[in-house]
Amino acid sequence: MGDSQQNRPACEGAPPVRTESLPLFAPVITEEGIAAVERVLRSGWLATGPLVSDFETAFADTVGGAHAVAVTSGSIALELALEGLGVGAGDEVITTPLTFAATAHAIMNRGATPVLVDIDPLRWTLDPDQVESAITERTRAVLPVHFAGRPCDMTRIVALAEARGLAVLSDCAHAIESECEARNLGGWGSANAYSFHPCKTLTTGEGGMVVTDDPDLADRVRRSRFHGLVPAPPGSGWMRDVTGPGHKANMSNIQAALGIEQLRVLDERYAHRCALVERYRSALAAIEALTVPPVCPAGDRHAWHLFNVLLNPERLRIDRETLIRAMADENIEVGIHYRPLHCLTYLQERLGVDETTCPVATDVGSRSLSLPLHAAMSVGDVDGVAAALQRLETYYGS
Repeated sequence: MGDSQQNRPACEGAPPVRTESLPLFAPVITEEGIAAVERVLRSGWLATGPLVSDFETAFADTVGGAHAVAVTSGSIALELALEGLGVGAGDEVITTPLTFAATAHAIMNRGATPVLVDIDPLRWTLDPDQVESAITERTRAVLPVHFAGRPCDMTRIVALAEARGLAVLSDCAHAIESECEARNLGGWGSANAYSFHPCKTLTTGEGGMVVTDDPDLADRVRRSRFHGLVPAPPGSGWMRDVTGPGHKANMSNIQAALGIEQLRVLDERYAHRCALVERYRSALAAIEALTVPPVCPAGDRHAWHLFNVLLNPERLRIDRETLIRAMADENIEVGIHYRPLHCLTYLQERLGVDETTCPVATDVGSRSLSLPLHAAMSVGDVDGVAAALQRLETYYGS
């Protein structure tokens, strides 16, 4: 324990490492993006229009899928894709516990049951070794989540699913730039669902996308996103029919205009986040209370939506919640991604699971910490985060 004023943290009365707040996430909108949205507002065409189609085409090209269907959120993207794949009441969908609640809700909103399979201890993603034993006669699909942007082992997951006649729908909310075997995740599996929430690496304010190589699935999702309406026959005016279930989930021209401009800077921002990650690796190397995430195997690419570290509790005399508050006193926001699904009250009650169900995910969920990582940050910001963490380890280390 260090007792000097220099080593003492802000929560113990010393000046904070930073004078200005550093948020965990920060959407960065370019002047070009603002101008694009203004043009839409002045045009009067605010709802779904030609810019949505343009955004869909550009996004499909970016992630390597044949078809893209824009919707209002990543959550509804998952749900509509499951619907289009025929997942319904009585079915089971295998997924990971280390994800946001929306993944489970999308499955349950279809009347199906999430079957939680533990995570790989290095990747923190769905463990293929445990998927096969979880398959039953009710299993309809596997739903891997590319947590933090690290790709799942899609080679094994897709091969296993195809051998059993199962669909593979990936939750790519963190993974626009991710690759498996040097191929973007948008070209893997039956379909992929994306989120454009403000905390994501590409934002449309709110929004999402379903990407698939299956034209029939894309058509089903496209019809379902707007009340199940099908195009009217030529010359029939507004005499449109409804031939299936429907939702109100169509993206607006406003969102698409912003999305198109965000795509233009996607590669530049990805390269910047990669540089920040390398700085984190070097700056945190001497902090024994933390374990940094391992690098991806050759051929895989991490999108670096999140930079998560694992706390080594035996090295600290404070718990994670105290550490989070202490970092806030240093004017640095850190977070937790995620409290695992099997540790949430509602899912415990509905699925009959508890904290022992997926022990690896329970351990990771109890020790992980998300550090700031976004386009608005500088290398100096990373150094400030590392300095604050080093200060806390020095003062509270055991």
